[in-house]
Amino acid sequence: MKKRSAKQLFCLSFLIIILFLAGCADKKPGGAQSGTTSKTVNTGKDPIVIGASLPLSGTLGYMGKEVADGIQGIVNQTNDDGGINGRPIKFIPMDDAYDPSKHLANTRYLVDNEKALAIVGSLGTEGLKSAAKFLNPKNYPVVGALSISDAISDPPQKSLFALPAPQSVEGPTLVEYAVKKLKAKRIAFVYQNDSWGEPAFKFSQEKMKSYGMEFVAVETFEPKASEMSTQLHRIKEAKPDVVILYALGSQAASFVNSAADENFKPAMLGPSGLNSPEWIKLVGENGDGIISCSSYFPITADNMQWIRDLHAKYNLANPSNNSLMGTSAALVFVEAAKNAGDDLTPEAILKATEKIKNFDQKIGDPISFGALDDGDNSRRGQTTESIIILKDGLFVPEEN
Repeated sequence: MKKRSAKQLFCLSFLIIILFLAGCADKKPGGAQSGTTSKTVNTGKDPIVIGASLPLSGTLGYMGKEVADGIQGIVNQTNDDGGINGRPIKFIPMDDAYDPSKHLANTRYLVDNEKALAIVGSLGTEGLKSAAKFLNPKNYPVVGALSISDAISDPPQKSLFALPAPQSVEGPTLVEYAVKKLKAKRIAFVYQNDSWGEPAFKFSQEKMKSYGMEFVAVETFEPKASEMSTQLHRIKEAKPDVVILYALGSQAASFVNSAADENFKPAMLGPSGLNSPEWIKLVGENGDGIISCSSYFPITADNMQWIRDLHAKYNLANPSNNSLMGTSAALVFVEAAKNAGDDLTPEAILKATEKIKNFDQKIGDPISFGALDDGDNSRRGQTTESIIILKDGLFVPEEN
């Protein structure tokens, strides 16, 4: 074998170091979603940068990707229509794997390094709460702070414009349906042990007390729990006729599938985030009959054809309740940006978003925001939901 000279080895080592440093140069906290690009218009004007911190990997990775698709569809459509005042929009989604510390790091990066005009459609209660502490002093908006937890909108946070309807609506809606429609006598409750799950339990428990009822069993699980067998067995022992399962992703699927394996068949109700093609795949036929809520019109409705066409046009995944959250956030941002005038700054977007009243987003009930002192819902754009039921692989409206 031919030996390399010292000079050759030095040159080779130097080249490897250069390549390594080049690869590290573009490293960002979380990283942008692979395969996501913003369609831009060739106007010669600087793009308007927006970004979001989303769980693009991990247990809720499916949810973050669907939200990103919803935002991307509106960004592409807006750019095709000429952008905002002739400026294209560039959308940068970043992965936080549902980790609040990564969410905050991503937010800082988007603000300080990418000079984003606004955060649009970031997802996750704990992450949004930590981001608000960084953004509030800067008058910097999160347009579409995606969490149904009342913890991010009550009391109102200056930077957080929350969507969709909160748990103070969703939890009681599920309890009311169980009691009045299903005539349930024994209701159990399972929830995620954090600031997302705890308020849902509190509001649901208050609704139960209004009927003179108590949950026959209550179980919790940690946000990154890998299985739900312990919770299932304890709930099963209580012999409920209804289980309100306040869980998402693989945890919710684990509970549903394990219950089916054990022939445990109470009626099951859960949060709006279950309305996802990817989650439905996780449960298959075991999910038939699961009851949930939605702040949006059914994907299959005639007046939602434009959304189905939008996703098809830009080669995005099929629309879902999660993608509609992203769509809603992006629609609100575009409306605010158009109303903010030519001098676009984060504070101008914040003030323009505050002035949005009865905005017809065409995918659900109108959206309204207000100034911080306008009341409890000044930073919560939606406050209504409807019951939907999983049938043959699709969530559809409850007939009555």
